[in-house]
Amino acid sequence: MKQTDGYIVGFDPCSLVNHYATGFVITSTDKKLMLMTYNLPDSIYRFPLENFQGFENSGYFPIDVRFSYKIRVTYTIATESEKIYLLCLGYINTSEFNDATQVIIKSATKL
Repeated sequence: MKQTDGYIVGFDPCSLVNHYATGFVITSTDKKLMLMTYNLPDSIYRFPLENFQGFENSGYFPIDVRFSYKIRVTYTIATESEKIYLLCLGYINTSEFNDATQVIIKSATKL
């Protein structure tokens, strides 16, 4: 297992369109890691709906709140059988998080 401190900075827009568990993007504090997870516990943060507007163009939260959701996560890298692959509509930008490593959260703490 691995651990990092970072920020929840965005979401997978395709998870909203497909009505799947929301995929969240976490960047490490030093911005060297970008992680995508579909199992972030709901109890960690409540996100205002405004954070999810304009998802056709970007899955990042608005700049004024992007680094507001500090978190410590313990995780494992998702195996092929654990990975979530979502089909997405062509009008949604899905390229922003192509380099994100998909992970399974084992524990998460709000910082």
